[in-house]
Amino acid sequence: MQELIEAFLNYLSVERGLAKNTISSYKEDLNFYAIFLKKRAKESLSQTNKNDIIDFMLYQKGNGLAANSIARHLAAIKMFYRFLVRERILKTDPTSLIDSPKLWKKIPDALSFKEVEELLSQPNLRQIQGIRDRAILETLYATGMRVSEAVNLKTDNVNLWPRGRIAYPLFF
Repeated sequence: MQELIEAFLNYLSVERGLAKNTISSYKEDLNFYAIFLKKRAKESLSQTNKNDIIDFMLYQKGNGLAANSIARHLAAIKMFYRFLVRERILKTDPTSLIDSPKLWKKIPDALSFKEVEELLSQPNLRQIQGIRDRAILETLYATGMRVSEAVNLKTDNVNLWPRGRIAYPLFF
């Protein structure tokens, strides 16, 4: 089974161009799966079925693995079986009827008014960097954009003056 895992990881690297960290995670996930199958006396992947994969997921849950981690393991296993079918190593994909677990999307905690005031008061407005930092913080707060979106924000993306309104200078 290790040779097949290595062939799959090579495919992910060469043909799919996945990042080294992703490939490393998939390798670890598939090695855990291989150990699980070996303990169940499954010497060949052709002997595996949907129940083996479900049992593996339940085993992980029983060991306290988070739903996100189990979902990632399942994604690696699904890709692995699809690869094996595409390469004609296996005739059927036992993962085809297995749905990925539904993951809750965590809503971030909102800051209190006091926390916002404290955050906005931190930049030193006597320095140019402080004015810049305050503008960034106010933009993040007012728009709800992510930090990654603010980092990629270009001057051309900003409409400083509403259409149809007279523009007044910010400072007198």
